[in-house]
Amino acid sequence: MEKPLSQELQRLETLTRSIQFAENQLNLALSLAEIGIWTLNVPNDILDWDDRMMRLFEVDRADFKPNYAFFQSCLHPDDVKSVNASVKEAMNGEDFDYSYRVKCRDGGYKKIRGKGKVMFGSCGKPVDFVGVCLVDGGCD
Repeated sequence: MEKPLSQELQRLETLTRSIQFAENQLNLALSLAEIGIWTLNVPNDILDWDDRMMRLFEVDRADFKPNYAFFQSCLHPDDVKSVNASVKEAMNGEDFDYSYRVKCRDGGYKKIRGKGKVMFGSCGKPVDFVGVCLVDGGCD
C-alpha cells in the first residue's frame, strides 16, 4: 500500500533537514580547520578552487586562472618539478599527498599540504583530480 502524499512530503522534509545539517557541519569543520577544496577536470584542464583555497594561496578571485599552469605559477620554483612528478603518480592511480611551498603576498613562502585522488572514467583515463589543501607551516 502506498504512503499518503503528506507522509512522503514529511519524509522528504526530514531528509532535507538532515542533509542541510550535515552540510553545515562539514562547512564549519572545513572552515575551522582552514581546509580548501579543489577539483581539476583533467581532460579539459579546468581547475576549480573554493574560497578557502583562494585564502590559503592568497589569491584574489579576479586574478585566478582556472588551469593547472596557474597552480604551478603559485609554487616555489624549486618545488614545481617534484609536485609535477607527484601529480603524474596520482594520474597513474597513486594517492596524492605532498607538501610544497606557495608564494605569500609579502614575498615569502608558506608550506601547504595537498591531498587528493584521481577519479578515473569507465575507459580507465583520468577524469577528475579532487582534493584538499591545508597550511603546513607559516610564511618564511
